[in-house]
Amino acid sequence: MIRIIIPLVFGLISISAILPGIAGAVEKTDLLSDADAYYDYKIRQCEIKGDKAEIHTKEKITVLNARGLDYNSFFEQEGRYNKIKRLKVRLLDADGKIVIEDDKDDLEKACGFGDDFQIYTDICTYFKEYKYPTYPFSLEYEYDMEISSLFFWRGERFQHYIPVLKASYQLNCPSEFDFNFKVYGLEIEPAIEKRGDESIYLWEAENIPALEDIDYEPDGYPVIGRISLIAVNFKMGGSQFDGQSWKSVGDWHRQLSEDYYLTADSVYWFMRRSSDAITGDSLISEIYRECRDKTRYVSVSIGIGGWRPHHAELTKSRGYGDCKDMSTLLISYLRLMEIESYPVLALTRGNGKTDLDFPGFDFNHVFVMAVNKDTIWMDPTCDFCPFSDLPLGDENIPVVVITDTGGVVVNTPGSTVDDNRIIKDARIFIDKEGKVSLKVDIAYYGNYSPSCKEKIRLLDEDETKIYITGLLPGGGKRFRLIDYDIKNTGSADLPPEINIDAVMKKQIDEIGNILYFDPNIFETLNKYESLDLKNRHIPVNWSFPFLRSDRYVIRWDSSYVFDSVYVPPTDSNQFDFGRIGYDYRYCGDSVVVNLHRSFNDYILPVEQFDNFEEYREIVKDVASRYIKFYKKAL
Repeated sequence: MIRIIIPLVFGLISISAILPGIAGAVEKTDLLSDADAYYDYKIRQCEIKGDKAEIHTKEKITVLNARGLDYNSFFEQEGRYNKIKRLKVRLLDADGKIVIEDDKDDLEKACGFGDDFQIYTDICTYFKEYKYPTYPFSLEYEYDMEISSLFFWRGERFQHYIPVLKASYQLNCPSEFDFNFKVYGLEIEPAIEKRGDESIYLWEAENIPALEDIDYEPDGYPVIGRISLIAVNFKMGGSQFDGQSWKSVGDWHRQLSEDYYLTADSVYWFMRRSSDAITGDSLISEIYRECRDKTRYVSVSIGIGGWRPHHAELTKSRGYGDCKDMSTLLISYLRLMEIESYPVLALTRGNGKTDLDFPGFDFNHVFVMAVNKDTIWMDPTCDFCPFSDLPLGDENIPVVVITDTGGVVVNTPGSTVDDNRIIKDARIFIDKEGKVSLKVDIAYYGNYSPSCKEKIRLLDEDETKIYITGLLPGGGKRFRLIDYDIKNTGSADLPPEINIDAVMKKQIDEIGNILYFDPNIFETLNKYESLDLKNRHIPVNWSFPFLRSDRYVIRWDSSYVFDSVYVPPTDSNQFDFGRIGYDYRYCGDSVVVNLHRSFNDYILPVEQFDNFEEYREIVKDVASRYIKFYKKAL
């Protein structure tokens, strides 16, 4: 049985004969005109055998020039649940002659290395880089993969950042096999053939263009040509999955982890002695801090441990764990104090977009939701997140909360302009020789805070000086660092503060009796604001809403006598996406400048690009304005 998202075509026929293969597919000559490498073919044949699957892969990549050398390697992983069987890798010259032929034993093998927070994993990687003195050359590989649970059967990607001339996925399964699929970014339908008790499904596409490499793409962009597949029933780690729904996803995860929480008999925790004195959010906050501060975010991932948490008692005793482990420990503490709390499954920002219409298991993170009148969100893996603040990767995304009755899809809270702020306060002094010194205080709030702390704690003394100087526009080319101080980088609750004492290497500009001072001490356009939008057809990922506020107080040596001081006019402009404002005031013995920019959403929509161009012209215009000090003639 199959439930599908698009109509079926019966009879085993070539899909490419009736459809273009992909929206906007092009002829081969046009497809390869700017290519540095391309897939000649990507062929997968999958056979379902009970709760297991065997997948035969055959691929060929042709490298056209040195820029295509990103694609001259073979790379595949195996672990407890997926085993590489027969494997051949061939290096072919331009005439198709075999230059090198390797099998599995000829490849490099690296085991035990995972993500940067993992100290050990049982995944092994087989890899080798191939080179040839002339172009073009090709890399052809063929291997079988045995998957021991249909939990790992997820589908196939047809589209890449290089063109694909032909891609196909064939599924052989018992006729009663129940699965769902969904096609993304491709105008293809499966051909189906019945052979007795077996059904054969075939998806094919030809001349698939390369994905565009576009800066600052929001999650969900681009829509990659691919097929998602999920078995409606399977078992892994003793947990049974039945029926494709978010409720079933939650049921499956609850079964997998329900025996791994602390019980009242297994722990005597300090909070039990103080529960009468601390209640409500204060109690939850204290529990969160205890878990966050006394448990390191690292992982040992062996077998089912990559998906099921280790027992909370083990995580507590050894003082480290991954996101599943730390969340299980935190939930254990909360539940022992009779606080309603649940694990949360998430695909974090920057790693894709969860398709709410196709329930599945494409998650990469776990954190916690507690309930005390209102929901309270906590990520114990975030060293620098205050209580109830989520890191950027967790905020404003759809997640699955694992409740007692199954999975429930909700959206995590987002942050606002007022949450994410960079506040700069500068005192600037012009001495009698025209040299400019400045003392700057910078404070980082919201999403800026943990990223600043994480960066600074990884720097040595020399790197820190370079980083601090780089906070001033032009860095060491324009400024000489005198001294600096950094505060609150070890605190999760306080914003980091950086105090800078510096001098400008160049004296203030003076023409005739007029001193010209540029009040835009800091950058005018950031990396997002400087993007070329002319031919862009997708929104800009702005990361998060923000406010940047700069205040300068400019003073000068008493030996200066001015007839007058010119300051630019005050200006303020409101747009749908944000606001920009400038305020200049001459106060007799000083000039006070207030500059601010705010952006009120996570993305800049395409329909706002024209308004954004207007915004940029305003920034550039204001950046060209000077404060003019007219010296009194003697």
